[in-house]
Amino acid sequence: MEETLIKLFGLMPEEYRLKFIDTHKGAQQTWVDFVDASVKALEGWITGRQVDNYDGLYNLLQKEHILTNCPKEVA
Repeated sequence: MEETLIKLFGLMPEEYRLKFIDTHKGAQQTWVDFVDASVKALEGWITGRQVDNYDGLYNLLQKEHILTNCPKEVA
């Protein structure tokens, strides 16, 4: 699945994660466009990490939260 994503979009799950985190509504951007960009980035991250159920999503978000908040030398 990850290889297919890379072939189709050229992005790795980590790149989708960063796009999702860094997605902000620009002054010239509509709310529809903002939501669309956010959803696409989130779906790319989740699909790239092969998350297909609630427990997988829970674990992905928990890991993200912990790694974001722990000191860099520990992560």
